[in-house]
Amino acid sequence: MHSGRDPLVIVCFRRDLRLSDNTALNAALESGLPVLPVYIFDETTLRTLPPDDGRLNFIYALLAGMDRDLKKQGSSLRVCRGRSEAVWEKLLREYPCNAVYMNRDYDPGAVDTEDALGQRLRKRNIAFHTFRDRVIVEGDEVVKRDGMPYTVFTPYKRAWLEKFRETDPETGNGGTGRFYRCAFPFPGREELGIRASGVRVRDYTLEHLDRYARDRDIPAADAGSYLGPHLRFGSVSIRRIVRSLNTKHEVFLSELIWREFFMQILLHYPRVLHANFREKYNGIAWRNNDNEFERWCKGETGYPLVDAGMRQLNRTGYMHNRVRMVAASFLCKDLLTDWRRGEEYFSRKLLDYEPASNNGNWQWAAGTGCDAAPFFRIFNPVTQQKRFDKALRYVRTWIPGYEEGRYLNPVVEHRAARERALSAYKAGMKHR
Repeated sequence: MHSGRDPLVIVCFRRDLRLSDNTALNAALESGLPVLPVYIFDETTLRTLPPDDGRLNFIYALLAGMDRDLKKQGSSLRVCRGRSEAVWEKLLREYPCNAVYMNRDYDPGAVDTEDALGQRLRKRNIAFHTFRDRVIVEGDEVVKRDGMPYTVFTPYKRAWLEKFRETDPETGNGGTGRFYRCAFPFPGREELGIRASGVRVRDYTLEHLDRYARDRDIPAADAGSYLGPHLRFGSVSIRRIVRSLNTKHEVFLSELIWREFFMQILLHYPRVLHANFREKYNGIAWRNNDNEFERWCKGETGYPLVDAGMRQLNRTGYMHNRVRMVAASFLCKDLLTDWRRGEEYFSRKLLDYEPASNNGNWQWAAGTGCDAAPFFRIFNPVTQQKRFDKALRYVRTWIPGYEEGRYLNPVVEHRAARERALSAYKAGMKHR
């Protein structure tokens, strides 16, 4: 058993909640010193979420599993709650820490937290080691010849694939060092202010990947992987997922590359979190009708495919990707509602919410982002339903008892709403 004054190193988990193939943890275990595993529930973040948030419960379950595995090795997970700065002050007073190991996160708030911690550690002459783990290629590793970031996906994808072939990242099974011997009691949900949730993160599956390219646009086919929350919180390594793919999975790999594309956009252009990437659209006069927005949120627009998607989201925390595009286009174009309102709603509901991807895809739908759909591309929710859910299997799953001709009256008439949106976009660009 190590005494309280024996030197050690700390590995701080964030969105990498696993003990296997974890870059920072592996490096810490190779340091030659015992490793104290730490997770911090930041008070500032907790205040923004309801206590029964499904994502909080997922995090809690992952941490509990990690703690059980650590206890088998004579160690345990130190779970803390509080303001990040105060927690670190306490930890650094309590332990003679030689170094802190952490995997990099790319959300703007997480980058700020990382910078602040680095400054704090430098003042104490404590080494701070950070690592690439959440992505295959970091934002500054793939840039154009002039050093500027890519803002169009296709050339970024080509450069990404070239970089991947050069590096071909190996999965790591773990360092050979030892954990700090300790037996911290694992906190109950109530100690952390978390309540059980009726919304549950599903296990991911790669069984459907051989038919993913064929079926991914058919909502009722359920051909997705449910991988999003697992990549968001790091219950599985992105390296392990990518290395499990083969040439038949090119379309699925492209979706993973889109994730990293949007991450590097947010890293290089943090303003897009709250602003149009293309500033020429700043003059759009959004209608922002509160009643229409509420009907959209509840899945009561009178357009069955949109409504089924929103009801799936509200009930489960998931929404099929094709339906997300239709629902987002409907809010921005048919209802002429600012994309930021939809983006914020999705951020509260989606179990796989990732700021970069959520923002990038909403701006894609609104036509205001990088490599976005042209502003005049407006999904018709009726024809989209006929094309991708002709037998109404998806619609009837989420709107039980749905009958054509006896459903809610549409909140707007699509053709008229489309013309209104085109006029608003053109006028907004003209007056810039």
